[in-house]
Amino acid sequence: MLFFSSSVGAGFGGDFIYTRQISNIINSMTDSLIIKIEHIKFKYIPIIFLLCPLFILFPFMWRPMFRYKNIATVLRHLNNGKDTIVVDHFRNAWVILFCLVFRDKKVILITHNIEYMIAKENYLTKKIFIRFFYYFEYLKIKFWENIVFKYVDDITTITEEDANTVSLYSAKISVVKPYYEKVKQERNISLSEDAKCLIVGSFNWKIKQDNLITLLKAFKLSEKPDNFEIVIAGTMPEFFSKLICQNFSFVKLRLNYSNIDDLINISRLAIAPDQVGGGFKLKLLDYFYLGLPVFGLEHSMNGIDSNTIGVDRFSRYASLVDGVLLSINDIEKLDVMSKSNQNLLRNCFTKEVMEQQFKDLLYRKIST
Repeated sequence: MLFFSSSVGAGFGGDFIYTRQISNIINSMTDSLIIKIEHIKFKYIPIIFLLCPLFILFPFMWRPMFRYKNIATVLRHLNNGKDTIVVDHFRNAWVILFCLVFRDKKVILITHNIEYMIAKENYLTKKIFIRFFYYFEYLKIKFWENIVFKYVDDITTITEEDANTVSLYSAKISVVKPYYEKVKQERNISLSEDAKCLIVGSFNWKIKQDNLITLLKAFKLSEKPDNFEIVIAGTMPEFFSKLICQNFSFVKLRLNYSNIDDLINISRLAIAPDQVGGGFKLKLLDYFYLGLPVFGLEHSMNGIDSNTIGVDRFSRYASLVDGVLLSINDIEKLDVMSKSNQNLLRNCFTKEVMEQQFKDLLYRKIST
């Protein structure tokens, strides 16, 4: 089995974490080989356009396809007799085009999200004079994603919601969810803690900044308990942190924290405010690890069963704020939600569960 990826190695983002988990599973199997696809620096993009104008027909994220070393590496390994090809992330799906030459190979695509949906969010948020470029990129990604989905022998998605979207183009779908590597003893919510809420995330993307400001404005206009506080932990530009500190006195920032354990026992519940992006929000597993009930927008809860009692879902920010403020002092409810999430983490998001999901997929494909 060959595993092609450009995210193997050090990295802390969601893509790196999920790839590392998949590669660890593949690495434990016999007769497997992991091949790293090298990136191309942005400064070389104009040269690519000059030497090969056809590049404009492919998604911009496929630019490593135009590095000779990558092409030579792919062709050399495709010709080595391995019968199963696993391609990690749509950004490397150009490898699948070369698999057309080797019809005897079984090809599996590991998706991290549905890229054309993220591309659509991108172009809708851009200023009018550059929106055309992003709209064209969205069309290319949707076109090639459709082709790739139809060609491969199997597709893995990270959530059931993504699987439903992919099912419009292909019936060959398996859900392989991430796992959480830390294990912690149970935590109890108590009235002795201040009425604090926790938000973990990266707020370097403007649309995420806008969404956070919308949420904080809704809290600012609402009647809150005297000891109410929102702790935001993660990363954001300096100008944005100053904006928050100047306008929202009930917010405390803990930027660039070194370890998730630093956030243990500092809040009663967590808020998941994302309404953009795709795939599985790995911060949900951080919240479960911290023993926190989660209140969030429906989009933030992709991959979590709708019957899970440890999460409360809301369709808009106003109702999310109301839900948080109604529950912040309901310790009995929060404690039940907390225990539910901790059990969910221990039983459903383990390495053993992910290994079984992936190996079931491989066994089915190798055996057919």
